[in-house]
Amino acid sequence: MAYVLNAIELAGRSAQAIAFDSNSIEIFMDSFVTGGFTPSKEDYVPGTFKPCHTKPMLGSGGNVTIHGHGLAAYEIVDNNGDPYTLYIPNQPYITNAQFKIV
Repeated sequence: MAYVLNAIELAGRSAQAIAFDSNSIEIFMDSFVTGGFTPSKEDYVPGTFKPCHTKPMLGSGGNVTIHGHGLAAYEIVDNNGDPYTLYIPNQPYITNAQFKIV
């Protein structure tokens, strides 16, 4: 599946959505977080996912548990239609997340 990036550009306290395509799926890029996550096992490169279980910790939506991690790959397309693969090593897998953060 190809993702078309919808970035959130943060300027001070305001956020501005940058839409790249009308049929896009949101992936949030946030330079203020210490790390990203995904709720989808399909995002991982085959053979790189390693299950693990952590104690619940406070996250963006309350208590979260990391159920694994691995090399995530996102196929994105720019405004010119050129495809790119964005690789994120050790991307945590959080099953109850409502969105993805890169």
